[in-house]
Amino acid sequence: MTQFVITDRVLEDIRVNIAAHQPERGGALFSFPWTNWVVDFLYDADAVTTSSTYTPSAWLISEVQKIEREKGVHFVGVVHSHPGGADRPSGPDHEAFRSNLHHNPHLPAFLAPIVTKDRAADDGAKNETTLGASSRMTSYVAYRSQPGGPSEEAGSMLKADLGWFPRPRSGQPVRLEPAQIDIMSVGEDIAALTDQLETCPGGSVRHRTGPPVALGATSFLSEAIEFGDSSLTLLISSGYPMVAPIALVSTASGQPTHQVHFNWPFLHEGDRSQIWSGLLDSIKAAIQQTETGKQDV
Repeated sequence: MTQFVITDRVLEDIRVNIAAHQPERGGALFSFPWTNWVVDFLYDADAVTTSSTYTPSAWLISEVQKIEREKGVHFVGVVHSHPGGADRPSGPDHEAFRSNLHHNPHLPAFLAPIVTKDRAADDGAKNETTLGASSRMTSYVAYRSQPGGPSEEAGSMLKADLGWFPRPRSGQPVRLEPAQIDIMSVGEDIAALTDQLETCPGGSVRHRTGPPVALGATSFLSEAIEFGDSSLTLLISSGYPMVAPIALVSTASGQPTHQVHFNWPFLHEGDRSQIWSGLLDSIKAAIQQTETGKQDV
């Protein structure tokens, strides 16, 4: 079963904009290039919908291309809702998957989750994700029936075709498989860190999500946090939380930014409340060192 990693922020956006409303609704999913790491979602507020159909809007198609250019992410699929417990793709859905793969030859696969408002996810179903007490997301991935490598246009910008109505049944059919979704708790963990930074000198804490950052072949989510005269930038890779984020700290206005090394607990599961303890200790030590240096001048 193909695995995708989706951030908790993306899932929350899907819950608020799709699962909390009557079907059908939908939006576009984005990943970092050539990865299964889904880091952004764009709700299609202008879609043409009924209780049993979802047709993406021209606005969404243009915005997909704009987001790709501005954020350095790739369109990777569409999530939409179905009525009742209809958690499998319909005939028109299959044809839309084929159309998207045809018009986006650089995509090796097309992620296609379906949201239903009938029950929470079944713990035994690896392709189901709970979006609320009575809502779930059932994930599928569509492949070309005859696998092939990326086209020569793989490095070009996406020319999205998000048509969701049946098309003439020509061209290569698709092969559909369940997709396992693993959740990356970025939003929840950053919220806990901002709360704990209140204990550092400097007063109130201000947080914003920064733009994606590419260092060589590795892409990172970026989080910027300011507290007093100090600032912290976290670069989070696809290996999080098994791999520690990179922490860049400036401890005073005008001071150069430097990397802070800290103890990072390897957490499989359970209590995550202490995940930032090592970083907080290093930040406090750096601030103390700065203050001591000021006094010595």
